[in-house]
Amino acid sequence: MVVTNGCRNIDVLHQQATICAFAPNGSKQCMLEAMEVFKLNSFKKTACIRLFYNETLIKELQFQWKQLRLTCVQEDLLFTRNTVQKVIDSKRCAHSGSCVEQKCASINASTILPELEQGNGYPGITRCVESCGGPGCGCFYLSSGCLFYRIFNVPADEKIYKIFKCYQWNENFHVEFTSITGYGQRIKKKVLSLKPTIPFRMDNMMITLNTVTMPPTPELSSTFITDGSEIAIWRHGNSPTLI
Repeated sequence: MVVTNGCRNIDVLHQQATICAFAPNGSKQCMLEAMEVFKLNSFKKTACIRLFYNETLIKELQFQWKQLRLTCVQEDLLFTRNTVQKVIDSKRCAHSGSCVEQKCASINASTILPELEQGNGYPGITRCVESCGGPGCGCFYLSSGCLFYRIFNVPADEKIYKIFKCYQWNENFHVEFTSITGYGQRIKKKVLSLKPTIPFRMDNMMITLNTVTMPPTPELSSTFITDGSEIAIWRHGNSPTLI
């Protein structure tokens, strides 16, 4: 009979079952299957299990927590660039250029005016306010003129920034596994990469990470910004320029 003991002051939940099957020749073959459940955390990073057969140590299994790696599943919010804000303006007299008919009443934020050609190729807003008219302002007609202006953003460099959130974090648990047989006669070490509920088969063992419990971590719900090589938390309340 196989007996399991926990070492390093950890609690181990032990369960075993005997599975038997009959071979085609009628012989009965049985296999003993043992399941051990234990917990690792940042305070107890190491656990070990000793397997005994007829009161003789046959194997010691050691598990040491190395790290918990979280991988972000991104939800892209927008793309932007580092920009310099500029303003261009143009004065037109009544019945001249774009200052016709309804004058400023026909101008909205997205209007493209030939007088503001320099800024039309960049994201921005167009505005118009009435200005003076008549000979005193260099105009023939006494009617008020138009002052057109556009506030726009010009890229300062070639970098493109992405702002995103993580709608999910994939967990990857790295554990150093050590198997010692007999009285230290054979030692086998390997770093395992475990994902929750996905069994990892090694030799005649099946290792499964059942659950991962994490303390509240507000930073995981933050908004992030990246240029493709570096990542930072986006702490600004206002959305950046769309460009």
